[in-house]
Amino acid sequence: LLPEATADWPTCYCGQRGCTEQLLSGTGLSQFHARQSQRERSAIEILADANRQDNAALASLDQFKRSFARYLVTIIQLLDPHRIVIGGGMAAQTRLWHEVFAQVEPLCFSKEIKTKFEIVGDSALQAARGAAYLAPNSSYSEQAKFYA
Repeated sequence: LLPEATADWPTCYCGQRGCTEQLLSGTGLSQFHARQSQRERSAIEILADANRQDNAALASLDQFKRSFARYLVTIIQLLDPHRIVIGGGMAAQTRLWHEVFAQVEPLCFSKEIKTKFEIVGDSALQAARGAAYLAPNSSYSEQAKFYA
């Protein structure tokens, strides 16, 4: 589903290569575009170029959307989550995400998915709130009993 990490693949923040964060993020889009077009552009610049019908930007953006949709399909089919939350620097690109989400259901084995998608604009704040809310209300042992 996702390209194999090669020796020239960028190193992730964690020190490894081929991490999802480096593939399916604004940084990943920018790095993929640079490898494909030999043009250094930020994700926002690639989106703007695509809006101007730049072929290289359109190709990179299409690949990003397909890869992200397939990644979401894998998560949905393996875990069947109630909700998937999209955050980060590209969360404000709502049109992009709606185009990604539109590709998900046709790729799923089950043609009627129940997973809801949510786009969170202030993701750092939302993530902190979510972690603070979940931490006192769950434990790994409780979750393990649920799935046992």
